[in-house]
Amino acid sequence: MRRYADSDILKFFRADAAFALPDLYKTLEAAGYFYAIRLPANAVLQEQIKHRLKRPVGRPPKYVRRF
Repeated sequence: MRRYADSDILKFFRADAAFALPDLYKTLEAAGYFYAIRLPANAVLQEQIKHRLKRPVGRPPKYVRRF
């Protein structure tokens, strides 16, 4: 982050679930970063968003189809 502190560019940060730490969010927000951090999977979250996890009609399935 120090490297880009004085740059006049949009700053983005992307990370996996290992970086899902509230202190990191605060640091990124204070430094003016846009960020996307994957949250660790949990049963409560999966239940609340299951309607969004369905694949749209016409979209190929996630499994391999053999003919």
